[in-house]
Amino acid sequence: MDNPKLILFAALGAVGLFFIVMWVRALAAGRAVQNGPDMPTPLQTTIGFVTNFFDTLGIGSYAPTTALFRFFGQVPDEKIPGTLTLGHVLPTIVQSFIFIAIVQVDFKTLVLLIGASIVGAWLVPSRPGSEAGAPSPADSSAATQRRTRPRRSSSGTGLVR
Repeated sequence: MDNPKLILFAALGAVGLFFIVMWVRALAAGRAVQNGPDMPTPLQTTIGFVTNFFDTLGIGSYAPTTALFRFFGQVPDEKIPGTLTLGHVLPTIVQSFIFIAIVQVDFKTLVLLIGASIVGAWLVPSRPGSEAGAPSPADSSAATQRRTRPRRSSSGTGLVR
């Protein structure tokens, strides 16, 4: 293949499409139950746009989004980690497309950095309280460990940006 970045673009597009399909399905299923997920409000969308713009500048998006969500009372504290993770997926994929297309980086370096991010997220042991939504020391059962492993691995896969 003449341009190996096309493989990366195809993978990003596939992940983005998969996310959109699963999000639409979750929204449709949520309408069937009373406490299901809702569409973002205009205020939440504005907060996401502004904080993702700051993320592009290198400021980050999680801390400002958390602060604004708490200031405006948009999301209950216990739901903020998951809301941030899901809410920043599509903007991060768009940023990935833009930066991979514009910034000149050796493809081998890019692939090694992505791989290191994924492997690091997969292998780093979980300590209670070390990640948002981590189980408390009182809840360190084997079942909890099985629940946190997929979250950590999917978070590592989400670092492909």
